[in-house]
Amino acid sequence: MSQKNFPDKIVSFLLLFTVVTALALSLVPPFAQPLSYHDFADKRTLFHISNFSDVMSNLAFIIVGYLGIKTIHEPTPSQCALTPEAKWAYLIGFIGTILTGLGSIYYHLHPNNYTLFWDRGPMGILLMAFFAAIFIERVNRSIGFYLLLPLILLATLCTLQWELSELWGQGDMRLYIWSQGYPLIMIIFILFFFPSSFVRNYYLTICFILFGLAKITEGLDKIIYHFTFETISGHTLKHLLAAIAVYSLVYDVKHRQPKPYPQDNTSS
Repeated sequence: MSQKNFPDKIVSFLLLFTVVTALALSLVPPFAQPLSYHDFADKRTLFHISNFSDVMSNLAFIIVGYLGIKTIHEPTPSQCALTPEAKWAYLIGFIGTILTGLGSIYYHLHPNNYTLFWDRGPMGILLMAFFAAIFIERVNRSIGFYLLLPLILLATLCTLQWELSELWGQGDMRLYIWSQGYPLIMIIFILFFFPSSFVRNYYLTICFILFGLAKITEGLDKIIYHFTFETISGHTLKHLLAAIAVYSLVYDVKHRQPKPYPQDNTSS
């Protein structure tokens, strides 16, 4: 495979992956959201706020989202500045982070399938916006920018389809699960095959590690709550770890440095 054609073939592979995974959904039988999902470990009420820890830990998303919006509007050296396309993607991603915090607060005050929509909807916006930002910065500025709004609309429609299916008594989470996993897998491919123009790329790796840990602690909600002597639950930890994961992107944008150009050592 020639170096010249390598990026084009990778893009073709990513498009093929999109089609194959979408078609594969038809082979998976529909499955509903288990009602046991809403049975969280920490149900303590403090200061007249039910599920206090799971509610208040969402303030981390709101704070990080605000810091992200503030960061992309701060003056930076021209060689480190975000392109207009990337700035829009990051802006929507950080707004989505704030909305995720607000939606999750609303959900955890009264956990049920209806309020869960307002938690998951903004999360889809957040994931697709950051996917578009990484695509813009590493693959193609124009294509990534044109994909930004369609990707956000797609994630929103997938979440809405799940919510409506639950309301109609025929719960079907397939499209929602796809819309959550698709951008994450695509980002991994991009990180492997499309190098960044900036040094310290490990912040994105840190983001993925923290997000993975957040998913693990979510699954260990009651176990963590038990072994911490009912001090903190796995779901509360999930919120905090996921917020720190987004903050790693804020830190990356704020402290990025361009890669030095190769030195020309040939003598004249």
